Amino acid sequence: MVFADEVIRNYITSQGIGQNPDAIAYAAQVHNIPAEQLARVLNVETSAVRDYAESRGYEIPTQTEVFTQTINDAYANQYGREPTDAEFQNAVNFLQTGQGSEAGVRNLYLSLEGYNYDVQDITSAFRQVYGRNPTQDEFVRTASSLGLYRDWE
Repeated sequence: MVFADEVIRNYITSQGIGQNPDAIAYAAQVHNIPAEQLARVLNVETSAVRDYAESRGYEIPTQTEVFTQTINDAYANQYGREPTDAEFQNAVNFLQTGQGSEAGVRNLYLSLEGYNYDVQDITSAFRQVYGRNPTQDEFVRTASSLGLYRDWE
């Protein structure tokens, strides 16, 4: 997961760790916050974040590591496949704007492909269990119970 810049700023403020570099580095390590993003939020150079973390024994991931894992997981979970090169680059560009992966996943979820994947997944499950397609009511009820229901009007 990639947190939005604003979420990270609010976390640092709400936890009262804004003046404590060790606490910030520890939080970045625990919450998998990329050094590049932390530098952007704190308005410092990325090298300063990396150097400090290294000198104190913290392992803060790179943006590439976090973005790759997050994007691949999102596509696997939303579409059941890996992203194409173009989709991957679009997702990287989106995440570099400082928006979190939650907003990006929402875009995938609300896409036509996301809708089709959910329909196929539910229909396939009904075929395996009951030997038939679900009725419309069964489909909506199942989608709702799985947290997949959207306003499909």
